[in-house]
Amino acid sequence: MTLISTFYSFEPFVTAAHAYSPSRIVLVVARESLQKTQVQGDIKKVKDLYGKVAGIEIAQVNGSDLLSTAEDTVKLLERDDSKKIVNVSGGWKLLAQGVLYGCYARPELVEKIVCNNLEDNSLVGLAII
Repeated sequence: MTLISTFYSFEPFVTAAHAYSPSRIVLVVARESLQKTQVQGDIKKVKDLYGKVAGIEIAQVNGSDLLSTAEDTVKLLERDDSKKIVNVSGGWKLLAQGVLYGCYARPELVEKIVCNNLEDNSLVGLAII
């Protein structure tokens, strides 16, 4: 199973990673945020914690361009036949929306779309249109 997750910080990502125990993780990161030391440190933390049990990939996107982010998401979804769960909890609103639109463009390739509940950090399933 592949977990595709928007990423800006470690905390929103962890809930989905623990809930689904993916064999492959794709972090969708806005290029603009990759220069931030905190983001680099959090990516290293993901690699250190999950890298021994899951393949980890960083997919860089233009976080402020909805259309190109949606197109990049479609390419990620079309890559292989694995079951895909998409987490849209971390990152800029535009990044999360672009990934969500990509999922809506190829709903047959998505098993589940989730985000974190702000009150208790539990996962909330979103509709697949």
